[in-house]
Amino acid sequence: MRLSKVARADAMLLADAVSQGAESRLTAFGADEQQAGKSHFGFILAAMPLDAWVVVGLLGLMMALSWAIMIGKGRSYGATSRANAAFVEHFREAAGAPLDRLAVNNTVPQEVRADSSLWRLYEVAIDEMRRRHDRGYDLNSVSVATIGAIRAAMDGVMVRETERMSKRMNWLSTTIEGAPYVGLFGTVIGIMLVFVVAAMAGAVDINSVAPGMAAALLCTAAGLGVAIPALFGYNWLASRSDAIGADMAVFVDEFVTRLAEEQGEGRSVPHAVAKRA
Repeated sequence: MRLSKVARADAMLLADAVSQGAESRLTAFGADEQQAGKSHFGFILAAMPLDAWVVVGLLGLMMALSWAIMIGKGRSYGATSRANAAFVEHFREAAGAPLDRLAVNNTVPQEVRADSSLWRLYEVAIDEMRRRHDRGYDLNSVSVATIGAIRAAMDGVMVRETERMSKRMNWLSTTIEGAPYVGLFGTVIGIMLVFVVAAMAGAVDINSVAPGMAAALLCTAAGLGVAIPALFGYNWLASRSDAIGADMAVFVDEFVTRLAEEQGEGRSVPHAVAKRA
């Protein structure tokens, strides 16, 4: 309500009424006011063309797969490391006893057997020894050739374990090398479209070009955002895999050395010399 000392015309009263409130037909928000409620990132997303969305979607798929692989591999390597540590304790506690004591007495827990790569090396070595015992070999005097055959069987299992650990790791390396190029491809296509649209419109200014270029550069940023975590994850997983591989190599050497010392041909030499004397 407004009070006036002067009589006003009908047209002026109508104009005064329609100019008040949010539904005024005499004023309108400009471009700056319309974008005031949007963040900078939201403004870039609103300016992204279809090709940029396709590239970002592809990068999102690559990121999801790489993170799934990193999480799965991290859990698998952690379980293997813990199981190997537990098995080594059992194996060294049985020092001085026959090498097949752990397999015969069934003292290693089932969860350790399921996750330990060292147990699988031990198991194949014991199987090779039992197979030769069934054929009539004297395991109290194991020859150098037999020790070499057992070591070769353990090396074969170690190679398969290494291949199993490196499975799907090539996807991480592909993500590291390919994601930046995919993002760069989207940036190049986006900038090309920005200049083509500006040329077709016949007017080039910063307000018409900047949103499209920012949206195109977002593809490169997304590619780097996918590749950088994959790079750190790959290096961390590679170090864990190398540590497990080193544990397997050390265990093979330790087992073969104990086999040669305790049941090798050299073990029966002093006894034979004493008997002849």
